[in-house]
Amino acid sequence: MKTFEENLALARTVFPYVEDHNFYIEHWGHTIWYRKVRELAKILVNNGLIKEIDDIFYLNWHELSEVVYDLVSHWAVGVKPMGAFDLQSKIEKRKKIIEVLKRNRLHLPSASRRRSSRSRSRSCSGE
Repeated sequence: MKTFEENLALARTVFPYVEDHNFYIEHWGHTIWYRKVRELAKILVNNGLIKEIDDIFYLNWHELSEVVYDLVSHWAVGVKPMGAFDLQSKIEKRKKIIEVLKRNRLHLPSASRRRSSRSRSRSCSGE
């Protein structure tokens, strides 16, 4: 009986850590990833490819891999990367799109209102 009580006490002590393990590991992993992305963004800022560190989040991973290749290959021959000429215009365009979406988000009807208006129109039409 003593062994059972000891194991039960151990299980009660360890259980919260086991349950929260994935939560903490996932947050830890995302934290590391965001730090590394920001380190890469600093390199891109220092080389004139983007203006601000957070600009990196306006690029998709295909574009980002092209930018990194562009930076490395042009660094090797000592010329300015080609991405420096048009990358920031893409980022600025995407910033404007996000800003418009943020402003207009409040003006969209909610899903519950759309659903209730559809159900009313069906009941009126006899469907």
